[in-house]
Amino acid sequence: MFHVFRTVVHPVDVIAVNASMFLSAGAHIVAGGALIAGGCLEPTPFEPATCAVGGAVGVGAIGVGVAQGAGAVYFFKNYTLPAIKSWGCSD
Repeated sequence: MFHVFRTVVHPVDVIAVNASMFLSAGAHIVAGGALIAGGCLEPTPFEPATCAVGGAVGVGAIGVGVAQGAGAVYFFKNYTLPAIKSWGCSD
């Protein structure tokens, strides 16, 4: 299956897809941190509720980012790296 994928798609396209996976993971982690900071660092009359909700949603977003990052590493090891290694070689 990977051989068909590798021969149809150019290695630069595979690199671009992998880069977008890493960028998306990083954006989720940053957004999660911003949600935690926004919910807990800005004093409001509803501070306990905003901090709890901001913290829960922020931790969830960070978890999604970490999972996406793990998927991006898997994709890099199993698809991007072999595509780069075989670039220009005909099988």
